Amino acid sequence: MPFLRLAAAAALAAALAVTAAPHGPRAAAVPERESPAASDATLRVPLDGRVALAVGRTTPLATATSSTTSTASGSTKVQGGKVKPTPTPTPTPTPTPTPTPTPTPTSGTGATWSVPVGVTVPWGPVDEQRLADTTAVLRHAPAYLEWYAGFGEAPDVAKLQAVTDAGAVPVVTWEPWVWTDGVNQPAYALDRVTAGDFDAYLVQWADALAAWDRPVMLRFAHEMNGDWYPWSAGVNGNSATDYGDAWRHVHDVFAARGADDVQWVWAPNVVYPGSTPLTSLYPGDAYVDVLGVDGYNWGTSVPWGTWVSGRQVFEQTFAELRVLAPSKPLLVTETASSELGGSKAAWVDELITWSAGQGLLGVIWFDENKETDWRIASSPESAAAFAAALYR
Repeated sequence: MPFLRLAAAAALAAALAVTAAPHGPRAAAVPERESPAASDATLRVPLDGRVALAVGRTTPLATATSSTTSTASGSTKVQGGKVKPTPTPTPTPTPTPTPTPTPTPTSGTGATWSVPVGVTVPWGPVDEQRLADTTAVLRHAPAYLEWYAGFGEAPDVAKLQAVTDAGAVPVVTWEPWVWTDGVNQPAYALDRVTAGDFDAYLVQWADALAAWDRPVMLRFAHEMNGDWYPWSAGVNGNSATDYGDAWRHVHDVFAARGADDVQWVWAPNVVYPGSTPLTSLYPGDAYVDVLGVDGYNWGTSVPWGTWVSGRQVFEQTFAELRVLAPSKPLLVTETASSELGGSKAAWVDELITWSAGQGLLGVIWFDENKETDWRIASSPESAAAFAAALYR
C-alpha cells in the first residue's frame, strides 16, 4: 500500500473541500510457444466482459448465460494502497449498470452474497489459519485472494494452486520495481520494459502461468495515474504513452508464450485533482480484460483526512471507467476503511449495499493492520457489519 508524499498529500487536502481518497522501440518478437492442451475443459473459460473466472469450484464463482468465468519512502514499506486522499466526486450521472451474478455460498447459510468479496493475503504461503478466520467472519470463503509480487520474484505456482484449492480466484498484483528502493528507479523506467530489458523475466512468468494452465488475474503496474510508483507518468522520464506501450509489450509476451488463462486487470487509483487522466493511460480494449480500481477511506487516521463514504470514494471513477471502456467489467481491487473518524461498521454496510447495485465482479478488501487498522475484523462491529451486509 504505497503512500503519497506528505507535501503532495497536504496540497491535495488543501485543494479539496472534502478530503476523500492517492517508448521506446519494441523488442524483437518473443518466440512463439505452443499452447498447452487444456487438462480440464471447465478451465478454458472465455471472458465475456460480465463475470469473473471459474477455478474448478463445486459452486461457480459467478455465472453468466453461457460461461463462468509496496512503496518505500524513507524507511517505511507500505504496500497495497496509499497515504493520500480519495477524491470527492462531483455530481456526475452514473450509467445504470447491469447487475452481475454473484457467488453462491457452498455451505452455511444457503443465502447468496450481495456482492463477491475478496481479501489481500501476505507474502509467502497461504496462511491457513488466517484464511479460516476470514472465512468465519464472512461466513464463506473469500471469492478472491490477492497478493503482491515485485519484479525479480519468481511466479509462486504453489500459492496459486493453494488459492485455487481454497475456492478463490488468485489475483496477483505484479509490480515492476524493487519495493525497498523508492520511486526513483530508472532501471525500471517504462521504456526499458518496452525495449525488452525484462523479456527473459517476462517469459519466465508467462511460461509458468501457461504451464499451470488455470485462470489467474494479473494486475500489472497498478495505480499508474498517481505519482508514487516508478511506472507512473512523470516519474523516471515516463509518459502516459510509455505506459500503454509497456503494458501492451508485456501482454504480447504472454500471448506469444501461450499464457491464455491470464486475465489482465488494469487498475488505476481513484481519480483525484492532479492525477493523470485515465484516457491517456488506457492500453486499449484488446489488451484489458477487467477494469480494477483502488480507493480508501482514511477517516481521521491522518492529519489531512476526512471521513468519506464508499460511494464518495468510487462513484466518479466508476463513471469515468464506464465511459472509457463500457464493455469491460469492474472490480474493486483494493479498498478499506479506518476505524477513526466515524463508524466503520456503517461505512462497510454502505459500501457493500451500494456496490451490490453497481454490477461489479466483486470488492477486494485490503485486510491489513498497517497505517491504520484496515482489517475486516478491526472491531467486532466491523466484522458483524460485513456478514450482515453480505447476506442481506
